[in-house]
Amino acid sequence: MGIRKKLWLRCRWRLLALLLALMSPVFQVLENQLAQPRVPWPGGGSGGQGLTAGDQGFMGAGELFPKMHLNAPEKPKALALLEAWGDKSERIFVRMLLLPAMMDLGFPGEECLAVCQTGLSQTEDYYRLQAARLLTMVSYKYSLHDLDLDELIHDANVGVRIYAAKIHWRKYRRDQAIVPILIESLDGSKHQSYHDALAGFATRMVSRNCCLSSSC
Repeated sequence: MGIRKKLWLRCRWRLLALLLALMSPVFQVLENQLAQPRVPWPGGGSGGQGLTAGDQGFMGAGELFPKMHLNAPEKPKALALLEAWGDKSERIFVRMLLLPAMMDLGFPGEECLAVCQTGLSQTEDYYRLQAARLLTMVSYKYSLHDLDLDELIHDANVGVRIYAAKIHWRKYRRDQAIVPILIESLDGSKHQSYHDALAGFATRMVSRNCCLSSSC
């Protein structure tokens, strides 16, 4: 075994040892935070896109868990802690921020869908766009049989329509169902701004359809 490989393995083992040493304290910190009384959002209201120190701590833990190589008994514990904090916050924004980490830890598909649908039911566009984006992530892992894609691809929000079209295309591969929606979404006179990645997807799908139609 070469010197470089030996050094790499030694560093890797030390990192794993450090992560294992951190595991119990991380769980303890989260449990202690959960035991504290819920602090109402300053000024009242839902808090919008604001985050408390506790929210940020649980989000940080969600990013750390994949690096900790959790074993089978530890993953449900980590998931339960994140889920409990989302419930305690009573804020869909926090639940949605924690959803990717929870999904990685085994959060059931129907529960993922429920979080996204709650986000989509909000009146604020930023909640609805976040929920639609998360829905595309969930659709990579779960089949989402109960999702009404026909309703979403005709949603009032252009961003939601494009995310729904992305899911629809991956699931059904029917250009004719989504290309008219994507073409309309590219009308700059109607839609001044939305995420460049969405516009890119819309452009690629429209270009693909034109290419197929002309047999190029």
